[in-house]
Amino acid sequence: MRHAMWMGLLALASMAAHAQSSSAVEPYEEYGKHLRAAQEVTPLTSNMFGDQVSLYNGATEFDVTDIDLPGNSSLPVRFARRLEVDDRRQPTGNLGGLGEWDIEVPYIDGVFAAENGWEVQNNAGQGGVYSRCSVVTPPYTVIASLNNIQEPASQIWDGNQLHIPGETSEELLQNTETKLPDNRTTYPWITKSFYHATCASSTANGYPGESFIVVSPSGVRYTFNWVVVNPDSVLQYQAPAPSGTGTINADANRSRIFMLATEVDDRFGNWVKYTYNSANQLTAITANDGREIDIAWSGGLVQSATAGTRTWTYGYTAGGSLSSVTRPDGSQWTYAIVSGSLKTTKNPDNDKNPPSYHCQIDALPNTGSFVYAIGAPSGAQGTFSFTYQRSIRTNVPQDCTDANPDTMYPNVYDFFDNFALVSKQITGAGLTTQNWGYNYGNNGGVGYVTATVPFPFPTETYIPQSASCCEPPKVVTVASPGDITKYSFGINYGVDEGRLLQTETDSLSGQVVKTVTNTYLADSQIASQAFPDNVGLSAQPIYKNPLVGRIRPVVTTTTVQDGDTYTRQTNAFDVFAQATDVVRSNNIAGQASIEEQTSYLNDTSLWVLGLPQ
Repeated sequence: MRHAMWMGLLALASMAAHAQSSSAVEPYEEYGKHLRAAQEVTPLTSNMFGDQVSLYNGATEFDVTDIDLPGNSSLPVRFARRLEVDDRRQPTGNLGGLGEWDIEVPYIDGVFAAENGWEVQNNAGQGGVYSRCSVVTPPYTVIASLNNIQEPASQIWDGNQLHIPGETSEELLQNTETKLPDNRTTYPWITKSFYHATCASSTANGYPGESFIVVSPSGVRYTFNWVVVNPDSVLQYQAPAPSGTGTINADANRSRIFMLATEVDDRFGNWVKYTYNSANQLTAITANDGREIDIAWSGGLVQSATAGTRTWTYGYTAGGSLSSVTRPDGSQWTYAIVSGSLKTTKNPDNDKNPPSYHCQIDALPNTGSFVYAIGAPSGAQGTFSFTYQRSIRTNVPQDCTDANPDTMYPNVYDFFDNFALVSKQITGAGLTTQNWGYNYGNNGGVGYVTATVPFPFPTETYIPQSASCCEPPKVVTVASPGDITKYSFGINYGVDEGRLLQTETDSLSGQVVKTVTNTYLADSQIASQAFPDNVGLSAQPIYKNPLVGRIRPVVTTTTVQDGDTYTRQTNAFDVFAQATDVVRSNNIAGQASIEEQTSYLNDTSLWVLGLPQ
C-alpha cells in the first residue's frame, strides 16, 4: 500500500515532454553542482553574520545557529539555519522551512528523474531498483512516459551528497581502495574525509527500499531514513527521436530527494533524535540527557522554536521571505533583499544546432545580481553584494566525438557559473564603516583540449599527459579594511583545480608583507605512499571532477615574512594520509631544524580515526 502511495505521488511529477525552454534549465546551468568537491580550501568565515565564502569562486552561504544547548555529551542539540546564495530561476528542491533559508539537519540527498524517484540501475537478482545503498550505481533514468528514452544519468544527477551541519558537505564515493583498512562489503560508501556508510533494509516513513547509516571518523553514527521528496528544476535536454530520425525535446521533471537523519549516536551510548510530522516538518530535537528543542509551524514556515522557557520567533515578509528572528531577550536578527533577486536571467541560446553539435560552443552565461542586508542582534549591519559570474577551467577533455552515445552535450564543461560575493560592508553605531571587495581573476587558458573521457563506465579519469599542459593559477584578490590578500588557485582539470597554491598578504600601499606557498604531493610519488591514490571512486558515470576522491596532501609549506623563510616539510604519511614525520626549519642563523614524529590511533572497529598517540 505504501509503495502504491509513493509511486502515485511520483507519477504526478512525470516527464514533461513539451515544457517550454524558458521554464527549464540546460545542463550547463547546473554544472557547478558537480564541482562542489573541487573547493579544497576552508571557506573564509565571519562569525558576526554567519557568512562563509569559498574564495575559489565566491560561492557563499550564511550559517546561523539560533539555539545551542550544552549537555552531558558532545552530540549537538541545535536549531540552526542555512541560506545558500544560489540560482533559483527554477526550483532547487531545498528543504526550506524558513523562507529562502533551510532548516539545518544532517541529510543525504540527490537529484533524480521524478518519474522514477530514487531508483538505481539494477535488476531484481541483485536486490532490485531500490537497493540504492548496497549496490553502488547511478540512478535509473529510463523514462517510460517518453517511449523509454534514457536520459543520461550524468546530466540528471550529480551524485549522492552527505551533509553534516558544521562538519562536512561532500559526495559519497564507492569504497574501492584495498589499501584502506575498511570493510568494503559492509560499508560500500565512503567520503574523502573518511565518513563511511552502511545500509538498512527500509526507511522510517514508507518510501520503498534501502536507507543509509553513516559513521563519522570520530565514531558518531547517523541514521538517515526519513525520506522527503521535493520538486527540483526541469532539465531541458534534446535527444535523438526513437524513430532514429531527428530529435525531440526530452525535458525531464526532476525531484530532489532527501534522507533526513532521525537519530545520531556516539560510541558511549548517548543519542540525539530528530522527530518529523506527516508533512515531513521537523518538530523536535531531543537527547538522552534531557535536552529538547520544540519547533512550531504555520503552513510551510517555522513560527517558533522553544527550549525550556525560552522561545525564538520567526517573522516573514508578505512574499514568505525570512525578515526577522526575535530572540528571548527581545534582540533581533533582521533580513532584507535590498535589490535584485536569486533568480537569474537566461540569455538567448548561443547554440541553435541539434545534437550531436551542442558540444562545439559554450553557452552564454546567465546574468543576475543580489544585494542582501543583515542586521545582527549586536546592532551591526552587514550588506552583501553578489553577481552571477562564470569561472573558467582549463585543459578539460573535449569528448564530443568519443565512444559514448550520450555525448550530445559536453560531459565535462570548461566553465561553471554561480553567484559570487563581490563586496561586503559592515556599519553600526560607534563603528567605522568597513568595506571588503572581491575580485576572482578569471583568466582564460586553453579551455578544451583534444582528448576523451574513458567510456564505458566504470572508469578512472582522464589525466593530462604532462605538467607542461597546465595553465598558471587564477589570482583572487580580497581587499579588506586592513590589507590586501591575493589567493592563487589552480584551474587545471584533473591536476590542481581548486587547490590553494599560494597566499600573498600585501599592505594597503601594495607592499608584500607575507607569502605562504603550498606544494602538494605529486602524482609520481603516490605509488610509494602508505595511502591509496583515491579514497574512493565517484559513482557518477563520467567524472565531473577527477579530484573528488584523490588524496594529494600538502607536503611543503613555505612562509616568507620580514625577509625570513620558514618551511614545514612533511616526509611521511600513514594509511589515512595523516602526517607522521614533519620537519620545521628556517633560514635564521643559529636555529636548528625541528623534527616531529607522530603516530595516530586509528581504531577501525569503532571507526575513530586520527587520535595522536
